[in-house]
Amino acid sequence: MIVVRNVFQAKYGRGDELVELLKEGRGFWPEDLHPPRILTDVSGAFFTVVMEYETDSLTQFEELQPRLMEIPEFGPWFERMMELVEGGTRDFYTVEA
Repeated sequence: MIVVRNVFQAKYGRGDELVELLKEGRGFWPEDLHPPRILTDVSGAFFTVVMEYETDSLTQFEELQPRLMEIPEFGPWFERMMELVEGGTRDFYTVEA
């Protein structure tokens, strides 16, 4: 099992908007994958929002990207997200226990 953690740095004061948009995006998340968790900062950099989910393998993660691009709502949704985000990172973790 692999945990994928997308860490977004929202533009100043726009973290709540990003959270709502990520919640909306879960509506077209593939049903065969675990739904993503959405986390917000309690400490550290202000307006940090994390979307974290699990996949069975890196291969399954790689297959997810084109699947999302095929969803008609994804493009316009992603454009709205880009207006809210300054930058971010993606980390992969192997679940050991």
